[in-house]
Amino acid sequence: MIDNRIDLVVLFRKAGKNIAALRNIRKLSLEKLASELKITIDQLKAIEEGEDINLSLGKFVEIANYFNCTLQQILDLQIYQVLNHSQYIAGGDRDVHYTNELKGGYEVYTNYLKDEIQELKAEIATLKKN
Repeated sequence: MIDNRIDLVVLFRKAGKNIAALRNIRKLSLEKLASELKITIDQLKAIEEGEDINLSLGKFVEIANYFNCTLQQILDLQIYQVLNHSQYIAGGDRDVHYTNELKGGYEVYTNYLKDEIQELKAEIATLKKN
């Protein structure tokens, strides 16, 4: 079942992992990205490791704009995030799914939702028995 609660520490860790993934996809060094974002390498390391929980919304926007992606993708606010046109990462289990087309990520997400529906139906059936 999808848990809609937001844990700030988990959110920053996921955001950091997504930023690191984007940096690696673009084959950018820590030094290069830190320079582009006008922050120190240590600050970028802290962001990528999810240790800078005081990072401003403005800096998240700057990072999202730099990578030409959304805040939802950076902050991992949905089950599946599109980090570029070929990579999809599942929010909870961190599985990486590669596909050649954008629609492939939606198919993965649709299958996830179908499984979720089946689990909920099974739970409803169990509750009705009790």
